[in-house]
Amino acid sequence: MTWIIINVALSSIVGLIVAVKLGLWHERFNQWERVGLGLLGAGCLMTIGPIMTIGSPFDNWSGSLLRLGLAIYFAGRMLRHRSELRI
Repeated sequence: MTWIIINVALSSIVGLIVAVKLGLWHERFNQWERVGLGLLGAGCLMTIGPIMTIGSPFDNWSGSLLRLGLAIYFAGRMLRHRSELRI
């Protein structure tokens, strides 16, 4: 039961951090990073269902959505760094 509480709390915190970053500093991110952060936040919040209950409709694909969001975010981050290096 303790690990369930910890996992739910951490998923909620990561989702909240992503929402605050997108809400306050939206203009600092490029399109790829914004889409990746949005999918990452959605994936974090959708993993709460599978953690708390067995047989959640999000069991199979919430983790995939989270990882897809991370991959898109990091791809956008690399593109931004690459464009900043060109002078």
